[in-house]
Amino acid sequence: MVEVKKVKIIIRKVRVEDAKFISELSLELCHVMTENEAKERLAKIIKRRDQVIFVAEHVGERVLGYAYVVLIYELLNGNQARLEGLIVDDVARGMGLGQKLMKSAEAWAKKKGSKTLKFVSNIKRIEAHGFYEKISYEKSKIQQQFKKEL
Repeated sequence: MVEVKKVKIIIRKVRVEDAKFISELSLELCHVMTENEAKERLAKIIKRRDQVIFVAEHVGERVLGYAYVVLIYELLNGNQARLEGLIVDDVARGMGLGQKLMKSAEAWAKKKGSKTLKFVSNIKRIEAHGFYEKISYEKSKIQQQFKKEL
């Protein structure tokens, strides 16, 4: 792990060169993704206008967190922004990076015509739930997730 002291942090859009950090951070969400897979996926996402990844960068050092947002068009809601991932390296938690990433995600969603930013969070992520409530998000429903391997 990296020791993070008083540092300059910027929020910016992701670059393909961030793939190493994105793959490492994704492990904290229990998603295994190699650096090469991250490079391929980032290259595709960067070209899209309906998806964005914001990163919190310790300037000149490394990416310490990211927020991944997708815009979809729904019959019932029109443009709807969905947070697909938010992670801050455990050594950098409590520095306000998650809040800064969420503000960037919210501003992007609003600019794209979404009236809300929705997401799901694993029931096991109790600390994350507290964070979301602290920044004015409220639980809107409890549901089951279903999937089928294809």
